Order: sequence, then structure tokens, then C-alpha cells
Amino acid sequence: VKQVKERMRCLLLDSKLSTSMVWVRAMAHAVFLLNRTPRQHLNWRCPYELMTGRSPDLTQILRFGAPVHYVLPEKDKSNLSSRTA
Repeated sequence: VKQVKERMRCLLLDSKLSTSMVWVRAMAHAVFLLNRTPRQHLNWRCPYELMTGRSPDLTQILRFGAPVHYVLPEKDKSNLSSRTA
């Protein structure tokens, strides 16, 4: 629990996001990262690897609080509106 709180606090401070709005997401992201972090007492394997039997795919991990853009569906677009939000 202490590791999760410490990691969550670091994620929130680094992202400069409002704590009251995203602390649940920060906690989930902290747990996600901790489950994919190798540990010495596990012979440098991570909990995810022990549970699933395969190495985690870390290629899709983004920095917490990273700016994102999404494309609006065609039905929500008009000729003068922005194509992304």
C-alpha cells in the first residue's frame, strides 16, 4: 500500500493534474506499473509475469498525464468544427 501511495503521489505531482479529479486513475496507473516492475526478491521477475507466465508488453505505456487527442466521430462533425477535440 505504501508503494502504491508513493508512486501515485509522484505521478500526480509530475503530471500537474488536479488531485481531486484524477487520483483514482493515478492509483490504477501506479498499480499497473508496480505489477510490471521486476523485483529482486522475485528473481528479477515481475508479478504480472508470475501470474500470466509471459513477459508484459511495455510498448503501449504512456506517461501519466500525457496530452492526448482523439478524433471525433463523423456524426459529431460539421464543416466548420475542429476534426479533433
